[in-house]
Amino acid sequence: MLNSSTNNRTSGNQSHSASGLIEWEPDTVRNLRFNPSISFNTNDNQSNSFGDTHNNFDMPVNKSTANSYGNGSSTQYRQTFYFHKRSRKHKGESFNISNNLQINPGRSTSFNNNDVINYQHAYLTDSLRRRSSRTNTNVSGNIDLSYRYPVTKKLTLDITTSNAYNKSSDQLFTYDIKTNRFDSLLTNQSSDLKRDQWTENVKPGLTYQLGKNTQIIAGLNTQWQQIANNFSSSRLNQNYFFLLPTIRFETDQLSISYDRNVNQPGISSLQPITIVYSPLYTFTGNPNLRPAINDSYNLNYRLYTTQSQISVWLYSSVYRQKNMSINQQTIRSDGSQTVTVVNRDGRPGYNMNIGFNKRFRKMKDWQIFFSSSVYGYYNQNLNLLNNAEGWQNTFNRGIYENIFLDWKEKMTLNIGAGYSISDTKYNYDDFRKVHAGNFNLNNSLVVRPLRQLTWETKQDFYYNTQIAPGLKKGVNVISSSVAMRMFKKDRGELKFTVYDLFNQNVSIYRTTGTNSINDVQNNTLNRYFLVSYSIKFNKLSTK
Repeated sequence: MLNSSTNNRTSGNQSHSASGLIEWEPDTVRNLRFNPSISFNTNDNQSNSFGDTHNNFDMPVNKSTANSYGNGSSTQYRQTFYFHKRSRKHKGESFNISNNLQINPGRSTSFNNNDVINYQHAYLTDSLRRRSSRTNTNVSGNIDLSYRYPVTKKLTLDITTSNAYNKSSDQLFTYDIKTNRFDSLLTNQSSDLKRDQWTENVKPGLTYQLGKNTQIIAGLNTQWQQIANNFSSSRLNQNYFFLLPTIRFETDQLSISYDRNVNQPGISSLQPITIVYSPLYTFTGNPNLRPAINDSYNLNYRLYTTQSQISVWLYSSVYRQKNMSINQQTIRSDGSQTVTVVNRDGRPGYNMNIGFNKRFRKMKDWQIFFSSSVYGYYNQNLNLLNNAEGWQNTFNRGIYENIFLDWKEKMTLNIGAGYSISDTKYNYDDFRKVHAGNFNLNNSLVVRPLRQLTWETKQDFYYNTQIAPGLKKGVNVISSSVAMRMFKKDRGELKFTVYDLFNQNVSIYRTTGTNSINDVQNNTLNRYFLVSYSIKFNKLSTK
């Protein structure tokens, strides 16, 4: 089948925030830090879309149109607390207390209209007119206690205990228009989801010093989880116990580590009902989902020679998942699809990044810096489509070069260029290999003709070698600004900015899915003019 769609979305967001900071150091062995913040957010959005589906013989299957609009508001409160005390008598002995708290209530209302014309089965032609009201509240908090004690000069023991609580509440009420007033509640399309989760951790660990700058750090986290999932008409209680090991070997230049963590499936995926989001898309939850267990292996190496000012680095990682949550799709000949979530093992991934940079000795008035990096990653996704089960293998690799030139700190030129290649292969059905290449330039020029005057110009150029006809292959965004500093110690700055001088800014990219190739062009923020003024105040402190 061939699917084509056009989507337009506009949104507006407003945010107001305030934060504070309290730091206390009564002596050289104790320090305390408290950082609260609060923000208020409002948003509104509207969208419309059009899509059609044809079969392999270019016969129309269905056509859909949809539009929606809505608004919402939310409040977010955060606080972090940290207290540290080290021993005066025993070097290396310390005690820490930390706390994090976040409260985030919100509400939203949206109106959705969906119309589908099915050319193969007239009885599947349908129209939906709905209003949805959603209220959600998320609360999370934790307190951690840790104690560290040096048993010998080489061996240090530590223990960390923590208790975390997460509460989420999501109420969705969907109404259908029957009397032009949206007063018919769709009980099978509404939900009242609540989750309370307690997590307790006890993690003993040790640090063994092999040499002056060489050590092994190991720990075993024992974790208990108690989860209460409350749905509209049922309840699901879950209790888990996990052993999560971690180990790290590190020197001045090299670090090798392994760790394990756990992710719970979202409560909406566990909901034991079927929700019809549109005449073409239906989702069914699976209350039998199990938590995913993630294993990751990491290697980091960095070498820097002061005399030659050369730096070399290497980063590599391998990760695997057990009981990962995967969408199981069933796509019918009329273009409609049903989705549920199941557990599977797999999804391995491999990452590597190798880089080199060199700072040249200053040549009269010139300073030169050069860097180069090569990267690649390979990952496998398990796809479940109709009665087929197989792997989607993606291999991405690329190179990026950068050179930095500075003349008397009055003119700075930064030139960057990169090229990347992506290949995706499917080992099921007869899906063809998908190839894509991307080239990018990132340049900037800064000129300071006067001490208090700065002119800056930036260029971001992107080119896609494979993209669907009708979409732009290349995007060239050029922005420029002029800034003037004023007042004593340059505390004030007046700045004039022109963003996207030639009004070309769009976001273009290609992705591959279970059985699809998606070429996407998003119209993002285009050309605008901005005048800004900023001033720096002296730091106030008291003892």
